[in-house]
Amino acid sequence: MTITDVGVVVATCHNALVLSASSSGNQTYLPLWGSEGATQLSYQMTILHLEAGSHFVYVKMTDNCPLPPFNLQWRRYTNDSVAYLTEALRGRRQAWDILNNV
Repeated sequence: MTITDVGVVVATCHNALVLSASSSGNQTYLPLWGSEGATQLSYQMTILHLEAGSHFVYVKMTDNCPLPPFNLQWRRYTNDSVAYLTEALRGRRQAWDILNNV
């Protein structure tokens, strides 16, 4: 399986933000639904894919690092219980876009 296959699953199971980075592209995976009353994610994990050796490496990023685009599955299938994430992460998404337009 690839991170594209399981990124949303991992994010949903752990109520986490999963950031995937590789030379072929970067994506942010968010949970499709959350616990009732939850107003924040449990944690953030970054997975770096080293394609030459087909290895995945966990990378500790700062809590407010810029975020690449959200996975399309999240945009299509998200539940109202995690709708707050769009606004909560807006500044980090904008920071990514600014850095990539330079």
